[in-house]
Amino acid sequence: MNKPACMIPWVSLWPKPNGEVYPCCTAKKPEAILGNLATDSIQDVAQSKTMKQLRKTFLSGKLDPSICSNCILRESSQGSSMRTMINEQFAHVAESALNNTEADGTYTDFGIRFMDFVWSSKCNFKCVHCNPSVSSSLASSPELRSAFGYNGPTVQTLSSLREGLKDELFTSLETVESIHFNGGEPFLIDEHFELLDRLIDLDRTQVKLWIHTNGSLLNNGKRDVITYLKKFPNSKISMSHDGHGARGEFLREGYNDSKFKEVYQELSKVAGQVRISHCIHALNIWSLTKTLDWYIENDMMAHSPSLNMVPDPGYMRLDLHGDNLLRQTGKKIDHWMRLKTGLIDDDLLSRLSNISKSLLDANRQSQVEKKDYASLRRHLETRQPLFGKDCFDLFPEYSSLFCHIGLIKPSKLSEPLNDRSI
Repeated sequence: MNKPACMIPWVSLWPKPNGEVYPCCTAKKPEAILGNLATDSIQDVAQSKTMKQLRKTFLSGKLDPSICSNCILRESSQGSSMRTMINEQFAHVAESALNNTEADGTYTDFGIRFMDFVWSSKCNFKCVHCNPSVSSSLASSPELRSAFGYNGPTVQTLSSLREGLKDELFTSLETVESIHFNGGEPFLIDEHFELLDRLIDLDRTQVKLWIHTNGSLLNNGKRDVITYLKKFPNSKISMSHDGHGARGEFLREGYNDSKFKEVYQELSKVAGQVRISHCIHALNIWSLTKTLDWYIENDMMAHSPSLNMVPDPGYMRLDLHGDNLLRQTGKKIDHWMRLKTGLIDDDLLSRLSNISKSLLDANRQSQVEKKDYASLRRHLETRQPLFGKDCFDLFPEYSSLFCHIGLIKPSKLSEPLNDRSI
């Protein structure tokens, strides 16, 4: 039996707090918008023209090169993506997809099996690769709003878009198989705890939970996260991370090493799996191995970290760097893997090997646009005074890039660019 190239259009949708709906969290492009829950029902969106066309494309065994570009990029550089995860988790739906999808792409059996809704933008971090539409903390800063050109509300909440929407969305809890809590910061979002309470009432505590947290909180007011997780045995936690120490604090303003370690330890006592989700981008690729050493030193490798390339925004792409730094980073990763043979599991070795190969690939194609360099400069010039940090002091290995975008002048360097860049 030939399976669809991606199972997403048969099992899920991805609405943002402003109501815009996309096929999934990696397909955040204007051409991928399926509708808006402020005016459309879940079924309206599920049978939209774009969704039906995606089903037809995926049934032919192909991906859409534009809408699916982020998964294609991640699979080529790290060997896995949202697509591969969903295909594995929902392989049992493939037969229904093949047998019950009409010629025009309509699928009348559609239901939310994988609930991946961004219920709110409420967040307590200002991450360098995030944006104000999904982070109230970023949206609360006039300087950062200006840098992003953002004119929306400070906090956006999906369920407030229209009367009855929350109840409409909650009906999926009777059949949902897996729920992804993200945000914003999921432990700050009231709807997540309301969902858990509803699942408890429905006696559906066996539903799989996947929670993406920034590792700063263990409660929401009087609601204790640990108490809730004890009732849901099939829970796994991904703790998002970009780096530790002063670098981590700059990349994720609001982050703290000690708090992150405390939350990791407490969640590990009750969750089925706690795994660090390390975001890889232009401002931390060189320090990847040092960060992995930090995880090892602090006993955070019970489950090897996931390594996720950041494809968006464009000003965070690895290709902003020249080939020299990327090749040197690939060699550095190879050397680290040889040193750690027998000390880290095969899963992590495989993912690191894929990343190293992509960095060393002489034929790698850059997808960076000229505007991405200008955006990086604008954002770093805004963050430096706002957070009292200097990028050159924090990230001297990226001095070549900083000179290229005009963030620092070549005269500031005491060594040649080609030497400092690696």
